[in-house]
Amino acid sequence: MRFIIKMLMRILDNGIYEEPKHQENGRIILKMNTIYGIVGIFSVIVSIVVTIIAFISGAFSSEDWIYALIFIALFVILGAILILYTRNTRVEADSQEISYTGFSGGSKKIKWKYVKKVKYNKSSKEITVSDGETKIKIHLHYKGLGSLLKLMKENVPERICCETLKELGM
Repeated sequence: MRFIIKMLMRILDNGIYEEPKHQENGRIILKMNTIYGIVGIFSVIVSIVVTIIAFISGAFSSEDWIYALIFIALFVILGAILILYTRNTRVEADSQEISYTGFSGGSKKIKWKYVKKVKYNKSSKEITVSDGETKIKIHLHYKGLGSLLKLMKENVPERICCETLKELGM
């Protein structure tokens, strides 16, 4: 099991080196690694299968069904969140701005020239870009993050993003 987790983490961490999608106008589009969606689908399917098997086999007493349904609902909800996160979230950037669209469809934009702070949180593996009012959090598992960091290096003053880029090996 430990081997599988290490392998998945290595695959997720290597997404930084993948090329993002490019639009005709020069914008890059970063999407969350598809492994998140696969884990979400797996979670939903296993929850449904376990529910069906438990129901057919009569494995639960009437008192246990409440706990079983809560447990199964938890995994279905977590799986659905992972699927939505993989499918709907994206980061878009060009030489002028960076924008983030969350899994619920809401979006945030920051022009590079107004960026006041760039910070890397090692424990959450997120880069936070802020203009003082708006914060955009970018997880390291977005495919093509290296291209975004290059754009950041070109368009944000070095004194603002230098330390973060050094921490990430750029």
